[in-house]
Amino acid sequence: MAQFPANNDLSRLDGSDGFKISGPESFGKIQSAASAGDVNGDGFAGLIVGAPDAFIYRSNDGASYVIFGKASGFGATFDVSTLNGSNGSILSGIGGIQDPGDLVGGSVASAGDINGDSYADLIVGAELSDAHGRDSGASYVVFGKAGGFNANLRLSTLDGAATASSSAARRPTAAIRWARQATSTATALPT
Repeated sequence: MAQFPANNDLSRLDGSDGFKISGPESFGKIQSAASAGDVNGDGFAGLIVGAPDAFIYRSNDGASYVIFGKASGFGATFDVSTLNGSNGSILSGIGGIQDPGDLVGGSVASAGDINGDSYADLIVGAELSDAHGRDSGASYVVFGKAGGFNANLRLSTLDGAATASSSAARRPTAAIRWARQATSTATALPT
């Protein structure tokens, strides 16, 4: 069985032994990361990383980046600005002009398969969402589905429907909101 070296210099990852996830400054500082499970049904576990200070629509809207797993592996660096729907998706802030600064992505996790459809689901915290009053916080559960999501899924468009909307864009089909208590425990959920 292969073993990790006693000292593994992360700056030397070359794609064969791991890779770095990064992006432009406007895509925010990545502050949380977790396995996403197989959210798109391709047989490979993906990753989810959160950047609560991302500037997607306004400052500190926040975002989470879902990177789909794949057999062909990755290069030394994966730039989240290249997410296009086929390699992953951006789960972007909720409020925009009406509710800036939600800090989406401060906590991220796989939620397991909570709706029993055989796809992994995700939970994303939004510490300062105004879901139940100013800065009350919320967590958003995004159901996985065949093929994954479109390139940029705005969490405010989640509608709880059991089937995809009639719009041409693919998107996750449901969300559940919880108050701030769930947001603070999102990273503690079993994977």
